[in-house]
Amino acid sequence: MYDRQVATLENIDDKAMRTTRTAVLILGFIAGALTAAGPDSVSDLSIVPTIIGSFGTLAVSGSAFMGVGIYTVTEYPVEIREGDLRSAGRAPRSAWLDGAIGRLDDASTSIQAEIERNAEYLEVAQLLLITGSSSLLYATAVTVAARSFGVSPGEQTAAVVIGATLMAVVLWGRVKLRDRKSRSR
Repeated sequence: MYDRQVATLENIDDKAMRTTRTAVLILGFIAGALTAAGPDSVSDLSIVPTIIGSFGTLAVSGSAFMGVGIYTVTEYPVEIREGDLRSAGRAPRSAWLDGAIGRLDDASTSIQAEIERNAEYLEVAQLLLITGSSSLLYATAVTVAARSFGVSPGEQTAAVVIGATLMAVVLWGRVKLRDRKSRSR
């Protein structure tokens, strides 16, 4: 059981680093696009895409920081130490096994708490990445629509309200789904 728990924790760490790599890649694209567009590129945008794009950039940045945090602070409890193995020959087998099983049980309990904590942090990091990416995509779409088709600020505002409503519905549905899953356990 302990081996499966360690594998689960390693899987969470792997997903955290993948989330971080994706976030850094997106931030690199943003930096490259802003550099290529020139110093007046942001000031030429209307207020709606600027605010939404800024929010998206902050969310993606937050996702990157959380992913690194998850990976770097993960603690793997040591179930049986090397000294315990050396003392196995000197202690009666039953006494040594009782002590080792107790330490393994403590480690298993400890790692389960770490798994639950890291899984929650990973969920937030991935939610930030999805929210940030969606916001950036939305801001880009609004900017392209305004520049290509002459969409008015009123239409942009309506699009923001509709987009925010859809995002709120998706997030609400995600929370409800997680609550149902936790109740069914």
